[in-house]
Amino acid sequence: TKCAAKNYQFKIFNRYGNMIFTTTELNRGWNGKYKNSDQASGVYAWMVQYRNPNNNQLVTKQGTVTLIR
Repeated sequence: TKCAAKNYQFKIFNRYGNMIFTTTELNRGWNGKYKNSDQASGVYAWMVQYRNPNNNQLVTKQGTVTLIR
């Protein structure tokens, strides 16, 4: 049985550590823009955080993604 994550947050950060994208919608992704401007090709950090609905534990995942134009 699938259960929706609680308190879901997805964030993207640039190489300077500035958050350039955030959402609380499970099926919404980043389109490679910040303030309607295309971002440069390169490596961006991402972080996902949510509460497991089965045991209420906070789960944090993070990594990097390479944006190619």
